[in-house]
Amino acid sequence: MTDKILIAEDEHPLRHVMLTALRKGDPSYEADEAEDGAVALQKLRDAHYDLLVTDLVMPNMDGVELLHTLHDEMPGLPVIVLTAMTDAEYILNCFKEGAWDYCLKPFDVHVLRAAVRRALMIGDRFEQRTDDFKLLAEGARHIELYAASDVEYVLRFRIFTEILLRAQIPASLREDIRLAIEEIGKNAVEWGNKNDRGKRIRMAYTCDGETLTFEVEDEGEGFKPEDVPDPTADPLAHIQRRIEEGKRAGGYGLHIIKQVMDEVVFNERGNKVTMTKRL
Repeated sequence: MTDKILIAEDEHPLRHVMLTALRKGDPSYEADEAEDGAVALQKLRDAHYDLLVTDLVMPNMDGVELLHTLHDEMPGLPVIVLTAMTDAEYILNCFKEGAWDYCLKPFDVHVLRAAVRRALMIGDRFEQRTDDFKLLAEGARHIELYAASDVEYVLRFRIFTEILLRAQIPASLREDIRLAIEEIGKNAVEWGNKNDRGKRIRMAYTCDGETLTFEVEDEGEGFKPEDVPDPTADPLAHIQRRIEEGKRAGGYGLHIIKQVMDEVVFNERGNKVTMTKRL
């Protein structure tokens, strides 16, 4: 099966590099090009594409305006933003307008290929509606995402959070934060809301320069964290218990998060967790 990808980039040499990289990365990709946002929009209206990779700064119609138009006209189209723009306002605008990923120039072709593979794979099963999520933000200091219960929104929150906070988070802590967001976010979707897309998850962070605080909340019944057994006490018994309960392999998430974060606190109901990391 052929995946059709459109690349919108005003610099011809860079367009050529991306087209070559994608075609060499997977022979099944059918890559097309557009020199600005207006040409890209017309091509998207005239033919079906599975993915758009776009720059932000382009003549005639820039990437932000293109994203805004597509958010209304084609909310299900996966879009990867590829740009040198690092301003928080641009990054947040892309997130608000439904961008799936945000790759900074200069880029590694392997990173681009990985982002494309992920978007195409998720796009096969993911349906995005215009009312699926709402983003509130105070620059890079504080953002809140209210979204349908889908792991895709957890991943986007993690991706854009990393970009927004990259100047404030030491490299040594990034993996811990990535792990914490994904583990707790996935738990909220899978175990809290039972993968019910009609229910919402709330994910937020606040950074004051010294402390980074994350909140993840679902609309489920909650649970008692103290009732969750330590999986490291008896790993074999832990695996057997999860099999008997019909759960997937794993169950180490909460235990690991408590090791990598400085503080993990649940509300009384057990459907909201607050995680703190000192910077």
